[in-house]
Amino acid sequence: MDTFVDSSWYFLRYLNPRDEGAAIDPAAVERWMPVDQYIGGIEHATMHLIYCRYFTHVLHDLGLVKFEEPIANLFCQGMVCKEAYYCQVDKWLRADEVDDARCKICGRPVHAEVAKMSKSKLNVVSPDEIMERLGADTLRLYILSDTPPERDQLWSEEGLMGAHRFLNRLWSTVQDNADMLRAAGTTERAGLDNVSRGLRRKTHETIRRVTDSIEDNYHFNTAISGVMELVAQVREAITGGQAQPAAVREGLAAAVVLLSPIVPHIAEELWQAMGGTESILDQQWPQVDPEALKVAEVEIAVQVNGKVRSRITVAADASEEEVRQAALADERVRRYLEGKTVAHVKVVPGRLVSISAK
Repeated sequence: MDTFVDSSWYFLRYLNPRDEGAAIDPAAVERWMPVDQYIGGIEHATMHLIYCRYFTHVLHDLGLVKFEEPIANLFCQGMVCKEAYYCQVDKWLRADEVDDARCKICGRPVHAEVAKMSKSKLNVVSPDEIMERLGADTLRLYILSDTPPERDQLWSEEGLMGAHRFLNRLWSTVQDNADMLRAAGTTERAGLDNVSRGLRRKTHETIRRVTDSIEDNYHFNTAISGVMELVAQVREAITGGQAQPAAVREGLAAAVVLLSPIVPHIAEELWQAMGGTESILDQQWPQVDPEALKVAEVEIAVQVNGKVRSRITVAADASEEEVRQAALADERVRRYLEGKTVAHVKVVPGRLVSISAK
């Protein structure tokens, strides 16, 4: 039968593929269907997605399934695009058949356009070659980190290598400190110094950011960006010898687990190197500790007549009056107030003190 027929009900057959007595298993269908989330290209919207709905409506009318709509949620991801080259004589050309905007075969000028990767336009990239050269995780990380998933993505060799360099940094950070990470204890807020508390706060801010990004329309790009920032801060803390091992381990462990759905192979290796006794697949998703997000002190800008003249550090729970007095007592602020009368002081909690003086 035509492939369009097959693709219109395959999701029902997947539930009992070895049953030779019936095409549909009602018990399996009732348990698993409808599909919770469908992810596919927008080109399916006017073909496969319409046909599968038609078939399901017919099956419902025949009493074979109890629902009319086969898919509860739809998400259309963008296409991966790359430059394509066309010659009027030699037609579509590979990139290595073009030099200085001319066809290497006939010497004529070529037309270049950005188009979705297509075998017919000879602008595809071989995933096998990339996996052989850089590993599957590099390819996965690059594809998911480059753009929001609903937008088209322009293929970039530079971006691919950037993903590879990050994974190398993460690998070396864990492997070079494996003994320390395995011996590190757990973090307890009362036992951490200021730098370690700051690192722990960054860890839990990242957990929240990654979780929200993935749950918000699969924005893996911002999730990956958050983990990269966390790894950079952990590396800085290690280099400076400023953070306690427990805080470093918590940060790296969170980074590895958060990345594990994206780069499962390297994540498994790093988890074992850090002392994990079970597969990373068996680990719970990291949970945000509200206590870790609390800030002991905040930095606030101080304006005098509309211009920032200083910055003060105050307790996070300081009252407006305490912030006001701290700003007026600041030595740099006082220099700009000499010979003037303070007319008004406005405090924007946690952000700004604005002083008007005449």
